[in-house]
Amino acid sequence: MKRTVLSVLLVISLLLVFSCKTQQPAPAPVEATFSQIFERYAGALILDGATTYTVVAGNTLSGISHSVYDGNGFFYPVIMLANSDTVTDMDKIQLDQELIIPDLEANLADDGARTAIKGFLLEVADLVSSRGLEDTAQGLRDLSDSL
Repeated sequence: MKRTVLSVLLVISLLLVFSCKTQQPAPAPVEATFSQIFERYAGALILDGATTYTVVAGNTLSGISHSVYDGNGFFYPVIMLANSDTVTDMDKIQLDQELIIPDLEANLADDGARTAIKGFLLEVADLVSSRGLEDTAQGLRDLSDSL
């Protein structure tokens, strides 16, 4: 009897140890993840010649990007990067918020800024993909590849 109880306890202990080792870590909050990405690309954009835009009701970052960057809404991460101190999530902009809109042509003409934009687009694509927005993620990857 004593041996059976010990055997059962040993089996339960082993199951607990292995189940704890195979648990996946909880995903990082979106804000924390964007913050980490922002840190890697901080200061990469050229802000000379940037303009400002005031958010109105119904705006989205992709919609603003579409209107200011010749119909391409996939450049919204560039706006996020320029506003990393106030925009920590692509879905969280505020009414009357003042956004910096970088001069896209100047940034794409500069090798360092263009390289940073490409890398940033890819990292944002991975984060967007983890949210289940695969079409948006693919659009960001395609844009990065085209630069």
